[in-house]
Amino acid sequence: MDFTDHALEKGAFLTWQEVSRANYEIGAFWFSPDTTQYFDAKYGRMFGGCWLVHSTQFHGSTTDGPRRFHIAHCLANGVVDSLPGGDTVTLEFVDEDDATRFAESLESGRVSVDRVSYDDHLTCAACNSYATWLVNGDVLCPLHAGVELESYR
Repeated sequence: MDFTDHALEKGAFLTWQEVSRANYEIGAFWFSPDTTQYFDAKYGRMFGGCWLVHSTQFHGSTTDGPRRFHIAHCLANGVVDSLPGGDTVTLEFVDEDDATRFAESLESGRVSVDRVSYDDHLTCAACNSYATWLVNGDVLCPLHAGVELESYR
């Protein structure tokens, strides 16, 4: 089983506005007005100084897509990256509460950001979907990775 390496920095930011300023200073556009408008992005709470809960919504010419919630990893140098999803480009949550619980789990260390290689075809310890996260030694899908382990055993 291979795990993705992530360089983690904690405690750099208290608010998303601080992240936005650092991102702007390195010439990036993660929080630019054009980017925010295009993705209809909304920015929420910071967790552990480096995890940002945010949401996006697609607006088409005839229909609007659902609002999706994501978690971004914010480095002290201003670089911002959304956490990758299992079968999606970014890890998505259907509501803010789920994203917040997952961010709280990342902040507390209950969830490691080590990701199981999708090619390993492991199934979640709590359901039959593909597992993509390592949680205290168990492999779990994004839905179950943010919950207390006792709640599914």
